[in-house]
Amino acid sequence: MNKMPNFKQKSLVVAIALMITGLPAFADDVEGSANSESSMAVLEEVLVTAGYRASLIKAMDIKRDANSIVDAIAAEDIGKFPDQNVAESLQRIPGITIDRNGGEGQFVTVRGMGPAFNAILLNGRVLATENTGREFSFDILASELISGADVYKTPTASLIEGGIGSTINVHTARPFDLGEFKAVISAKGQYDDASEQLTPQYSGLISNIFMEGRLGVLVSGAVYERDFQKSRSFTDGFNAGVDLDFDNDGVNELSDVFFPTYWTQDIDHATREREGGTFAVQFQATDNLLLTLDGLYSKLDVNSNSSGVAWFSNPGAVIDAEVDANNTITSYTLAEDSAWTEISSFSRPRFAETKQIGINVDWVVTEQLSMVFDVSVSEAEDTQGGVQNYFLGMIRVVDELRADYGAGTIPVFSGVGSLTDPNGLRSSWGVVEGRDVYDSSDQASLDVRYDFDNDGALAYVKSGLAISQREKELVVVKTPGGVIGSYWDRVDLPADVVDGIFDASDWMSGESGGGFNAFLDVNADAIRAFQEADGGVSYAAVPIPSQSGLVSEDTVSFYVELGFEGERWGANIGVRYADTSVESQGTAAPLMGIQEFEEEENLAILGEEQIITEDGDYSVVLPSGNFRYDLSEDVQLRVAAARSITRPTLSDLQFTKSYNVREFERSVFSTNPSLEPFMADNYDISLTWFVNDSSYVSAALYRKKLTNEIVNGGRQVVFSDLDITVDGVSVNEDRTFTEFLPVNSSGSATRSGIELTGQYSFDSGFGVLANMTVSDPNVEEDSDNAFSYNLVGFYDKNGIEARLAYAFRDTYMAGFFAQRGQPNFVREYGQWDFSASYDVNDNLSIFLEGINLTNERKLEYSIYENRFINLEDTGRRFAVGGRYSF
Repeated sequence: MNKMPNFKQKSLVVAIALMITGLPAFADDVEGSANSESSMAVLEEVLVTAGYRASLIKAMDIKRDANSIVDAIAAEDIGKFPDQNVAESLQRIPGITIDRNGGEGQFVTVRGMGPAFNAILLNGRVLATENTGREFSFDILASELISGADVYKTPTASLIEGGIGSTINVHTARPFDLGEFKAVISAKGQYDDASEQLTPQYSGLISNIFMEGRLGVLVSGAVYERDFQKSRSFTDGFNAGVDLDFDNDGVNELSDVFFPTYWTQDIDHATREREGGTFAVQFQATDNLLLTLDGLYSKLDVNSNSSGVAWFSNPGAVIDAEVDANNTITSYTLAEDSAWTEISSFSRPRFAETKQIGINVDWVVTEQLSMVFDVSVSEAEDTQGGVQNYFLGMIRVVDELRADYGAGTIPVFSGVGSLTDPNGLRSSWGVVEGRDVYDSSDQASLDVRYDFDNDGALAYVKSGLAISQREKELVVVKTPGGVIGSYWDRVDLPADVVDGIFDASDWMSGESGGGFNAFLDVNADAIRAFQEADGGVSYAAVPIPSQSGLVSEDTVSFYVELGFEGERWGANIGVRYADTSVESQGTAAPLMGIQEFEEEENLAILGEEQIITEDGDYSVVLPSGNFRYDLSEDVQLRVAAARSITRPTLSDLQFTKSYNVREFERSVFSTNPSLEPFMADNYDISLTWFVNDSSYVSAALYRKKLTNEIVNGGRQVVFSDLDITVDGVSVNEDRTFTEFLPVNSSGSATRSGIELTGQYSFDSGFGVLANMTVSDPNVEEDSDNAFSYNLVGFYDKNGIEARLAYAFRDTYMAGFFAQRGQPNFVREYGQWDFSASYDVNDNLSIFLEGINLTNERKLEYSIYENRFINLEDTGRRFAVGGRYSF
């Protein structure tokens, strides 16, 4: 399959196309364009204020002036975002929680709707993502490059469709927003206490206005390095319904127990290197004509190399065991010479790259008529293919191996034998694998607005047309046959394969986490070279066509929106229509026959692999209405109702097909390019009291009725005239299979909740921000109310800023069918962060930051907390640096 077209070529085509059209346009509201007068006005209003309090004022003004229910975060000054990570700032907004990777915020969940249910825009445009689905990784964006983000919790007709949870519009700076010359440089050192490493970070921005204010140019950049360590203890879940016969006499001492699959502990030594930048050029061609060209580039390389130790628990070798009240194993002993200790070394890198370039033309035709034309190209990729690897060595356990969970979650192992002698280590198996993801999103839009100058209630009418194409390609590669090794043959590894000495007593310390100090560094290259020489095999990864594919999505959308204004009220109503066509291309081999055996697994007879293309299409009508009533000068009541969608994840649309031909399990596993979008009817009400220019309290209620949920479905299909071979005799017969594929559910579910928010700034310089969200999922995969809250205390006066923040997320279900088909929960998690700065003078400030001050760890389990799945420790982070502006 072809890789995406060259980014520079596509950008040039876009630029030429715009020049040919010569269509002037005007920057509309932030949700409909990349360059809005309303957002510029807000920035100009508060630029005179400095400090953390200024960022709260900006965000509050956006909330007050928006034409729907919106929350926001904002930088108090250019290159000075409230948190080290955009996602970590977003979690301060009620209803938003985040998932972390390596201790850094990566994915955002809004009102219980996961990352794939939120549309992420950059300057009003869809931003491509390097993930296999639609979820966006916020750690790709350096916070120093971002000036703010608006979270639209209720849509308007002019807002791009695609986000049931929310639409999040991230902003970068514009030179005309900043006015005269502005330059900022920043440098800091970040210390990770887990890895005990200090790494540098740099950022800078320069912006200026030329030609008597008609030309503005802005360039920014950021370089980030981090050397960190992630320590984990984990299992692949618990096998259910296990019977244990200690003495093999045919009588079970324990029946129907939950038995752990294996136990692994590893340490991941990783580095993150991110470099990126933005640019923006604005030209005021005439008093009524503004042209803006802007772009973003970001590259994130994560080199992850883990080493660990594992034990596989064989229920057939158990000679003693104990269970608790919920029938979960709390200790077990395996017979002599029946177990293996495995030493692992694996690499899971991430090479992500994201680009976007866009042109916006802004034309005020008359005092009442205005137009906007916007076109953009965005691309992203993650090239891991053939770089990921996993290699194992084995040590036979001669004695009885015992695992004792005791009162903690992490078991203590004994009788494991010698783990310090390299001569006892034997080769096991290995694999080289990975995937390459290429994503492109091209879009163009035309918006027209007419403002009425009479005294009637109708304030404006707005209409627009948008076209977009999104294309995602997945290329999967793997060592042929999956894994290669000499798992059961005795092959001794040379001593130079093992570097370092493993002290077993260091990690046998239970839940305290002392085990995270253990480290065995296995040289993966040496293991690979040794196994290749021994077996004469190649570990080179090759493409797997049957797991690879390409999905193309073309959308045309049109909307009409009416705005109304009264003495104490405002409203907008509208409707958006979107028509989407899907083309999915993949590779599959047709089922030609089955070779059947009496005592062995049947063998599928497949034809030659073929490139197959399947199509799908759907159209949606999305009405929306937002109403605001000013109960007093400072109290706002907002009510909203709208229909929204989230399109099927691209991995469900990509064509794949595989077969299981066992006699009693005959099945086909497919994807479904004909899926229709997930849909929600949304109802919201909020009440906000703006106490003063920097303080407010707010309460919001929401309810979502969810339909068209995508679930795993099954249907009967008949394969006619198959070549069936039994004992060498062939006949042509039909066979009925069950086809399993994602389908749209005919049922419905609801998700409702309440959000409470308050912030207050005192004249003394102290202030507080607090919010809380409680939601009732009422959907099959969730069983408990979701609860989260944020507390922030701050001081901002006389050039001194300090902020102490706590974010809490209650226990939640991460997956209904997770390890071994059982629910997977994440235990409640709360994290303390701190930052402080001092203005040495008008230009220079120094600052200090601390992340995860109490070293909280992430714990996952299945149903009961002692059915442990994963415990992850990423440590604390501290940073100190300086910032100079002129």
